[in-house]
Amino acid sequence: MKSFIITIGTLCLISGLIEIIVPSVMRNVAKKILPKINNRIIGFLALLVGILLFYASQNGRLNLPVKIIGLLAVLKGFVLIFGPADKHRGLIGFVMGATDIAYRLIGIVTITCGIILLYSQI
Repeated sequence: MKSFIITIGTLCLISGLIEIIVPSVMRNVAKKILPKINNRIIGFLALLVGILLFYASQNGRLNLPVKIIGLLAVLKGFVLIFGPADKHRGLIGFVMGATDIAYRLIGIVTITCGIILLYSQI
């Protein structure tokens, strides 16, 4: 489970750095991928990652922050699976039409989560 948390933390760190340094790349990726993917698939993936993070948090240095990140992922999964479709479209519209500053703020949050995950296991 330690390698799972390190992998997720590294992915968060890399994607957050890309969002901060080159937000136009992430905007183009979002415009190409988000309209084509079913929201329920993303919801199941978020639910699975959240459950695994919650389970794997018992072995690390920072248990509570990793459990909170896992709980947020589980909640995101439930919202994407069981939430109304018009709210999903609104969220996707926000992400695709966001400015560079919004992508950089999202990148800061993503980097913070990645650092917490990596610090809990190293």
